[in-house]
Amino acid sequence: MLVWGVAAVVPIMIHFWNRRQYQETTWAAMDFLLAASRKNARRLSLERWMLLALRVAIVLLFTLALTDVSCDWSSPLGSLTVAKPSKHTVIVMDVSYSMDYRHDELTSFQLARQAATELVRSGGQGDGYSVVLMADNPTGLIEQPAYDKETVIEELEEVQLQHTGGDLSATLDIVKKTLDLAAQEFPLLEQTSVYFLTDLGKTTWADSNRDRCQSLFEQIADRAEIVVWDVGQQVSDNLAITDFRQSDSIVTTARDVLFEADICHRGSTPHSQHEVRLYVNGQMVEKAIADMTSVSQTTVTLSHRFDQPSEYGVEVRLDEDRLSVDNHRWLAIPVREAIRVLCVQGKVGSAKFVEFALRPNDGGMLRIQCEVVPETALLEADLKKIDALFLCNLAHIGNNEAGVLRQFVEGGGGLIVFLGDQVVSENYNNTLGAVDDKLALLPAKLGEPVATGQYHLDPHDYQHPVVRPFRGNEKAGLLTTPIWKYIRMSPYDLNETTTALWFDTQDPAIVERRVGNGRSILVAIPASMESIDRLSDPPTPWTAISSWHSFPPLIHELLNLVISGRFESRNVLVGQALGSFVSTVSSEAAFEVVDPLGQTEKVRLRFNGRQNRWLYEETHLQGIYEAQIPAATSFPQKFAVNVNTQESLADRMEFVDLPSQLRQYQENKAGIELERGGKEQQAALFRQLLCLLLFLLSVELYWAYWIGSAAA
Repeated sequence: MLVWGVAAVVPIMIHFWNRRQYQETTWAAMDFLLAASRKNARRLSLERWMLLALRVAIVLLFTLALTDVSCDWSSPLGSLTVAKPSKHTVIVMDVSYSMDYRHDELTSFQLARQAATELVRSGGQGDGYSVVLMADNPTGLIEQPAYDKETVIEELEEVQLQHTGGDLSATLDIVKKTLDLAAQEFPLLEQTSVYFLTDLGKTTWADSNRDRCQSLFEQIADRAEIVVWDVGQQVSDNLAITDFRQSDSIVTTARDVLFEADICHRGSTPHSQHEVRLYVNGQMVEKAIADMTSVSQTTVTLSHRFDQPSEYGVEVRLDEDRLSVDNHRWLAIPVREAIRVLCVQGKVGSAKFVEFALRPNDGGMLRIQCEVVPETALLEADLKKIDALFLCNLAHIGNNEAGVLRQFVEGGGGLIVFLGDQVVSENYNNTLGAVDDKLALLPAKLGEPVATGQYHLDPHDYQHPVVRPFRGNEKAGLLTTPIWKYIRMSPYDLNETTTALWFDTQDPAIVERRVGNGRSILVAIPASMESIDRLSDPPTPWTAISSWHSFPPLIHELLNLVISGRFESRNVLVGQALGSFVSTVSSEAAFEVVDPLGQTEKVRLRFNGRQNRWLYEETHLQGIYEAQIPAATSFPQKFAVNVNTQESLADRMEFVDLPSQLRQYQENKAGIELERGGKEQQAALFRQLLCLLLFLLSVELYWAYWIGSAAA
């Protein structure tokens, strides 16, 4: 920029050029004028030279302003320094929710934002700034270097914490791409620095010594100075709700529902009693005391009875502490009048014991509404009003029936299929199995019935939720269930299917899998004694499980598992997508999702080949989300999004444990002290030079006008 100082010769050249713009002509009257002007010649010459000097100074001042000279105020005379090379500063802000931990007055995040603002303000004219947000899903807030400091500061002021952890590897990828972009398109940015403003939480920085992160750090360190700015401190005290759950898969009205909250205390302060409050749609309905005087973890039980069917947001809350994000937890609970079950039987009596198990008596208000129909009524049934569907010993499944069943399960319904003597395995495999790369509705391929014999059930240490309640209750009858015949099954995909119960031959007895929003369960034996092997002598029933005292609890556990799929997606962790299948809405339809802050966003449906599905992926905050699905329900569907408390209970990384490429470490506890190029902070003078330049322009205009008037 100093080369522009050559322009200072332009006023001088114009001055000498103007002196050659006239020629002398002898004229008698001029003799008197020349005699008068000679008296003031010295004064006029001085005034013109002063005007010329003023114009040259204006050009030189403008050149100095462009070169961005600065003043070192610590020197005795405030000497001017040479112009600084332009610098590219990449600010990586940790926005994981552990940064919300409060120090004496400010949170770690507020300290980080303060430090980032000071970094920008301390930069010189011509410096560029990029901002990267480090979270589970990191983003480049400003990827292309920005030169307007005020714009960068405004962007920093609008940054909000995300209720997630941090993905260091993905963040380093974005930093590297940002440096690549600056090197290609902004070559005048000669120096580069990368500042990590973080609390050094282990959930984020534990990967720093892995091979991939090490490689990325090396590539970044070859091109930039890396500085870790520690804005955190060791967590001294924190109380967190680590889990919140309900007792029933589907909640119905007029019944007390139990809620359990797991509370964990971490820190050095003495344990004490803490009040736990239960809120339903924002109104407190119950409270309890968590006694943690002698333990670091406890479970608190609360209850509530819902009187009306609707969608409810249920919250459990603790008093605020230094990290308040994890003092809340939510559940989205659709409350129904009753669980609606439809039993379809292929032979009269095939489903009567299922009905008896689900409705052991007719007294009082029923929680389960069960109806038994013949197989011919399957296509006529309104499955939109059904939560679970039992198919008991149906001989054939037609293509139309298979389409209805698939739509029902993918939309969130539960399907339980009991096999029997009427079942044609080939038909089931063709209509409900995996054919022509079509996703199987049933979890297993059916084979042939085994030979009649003596078989028993094997729970494999009671690991699956269906049989877990039988653990420790060996006399409940599950292990002694008499079985003489069953249909052999082969699960389709072991990664997507789960076996809940085996026979003692190690053949699967109960296999289940998720299908869309719903769940499908296949049972290798019939649900009644109507299935008989008439070729044996004497004719032998397949099983007597329906008359065994283990049958009712087994049916209820199957029902609880299968209906959980409909509303399982209503409660997720931060960062996981919300969504469901919607079969009755046009693919062109759109609706709004309202986040916990009340902000709305339009969501469109996506057609997946059979049904429309909507997805909302911007779940960066915990709390209750609402979605009004067209033609789905009369009230908005609620979704609960909760934090992963691993972030709040994690330790900190020490600087000595970080990779060697991170050689510079800076703490930010109270106050901010910045270094620039290893020298004392220097004050830029371009604003003062521009102000002086404006003043000289005004003086030049007045001076030129005054000289002209005087000469006239």
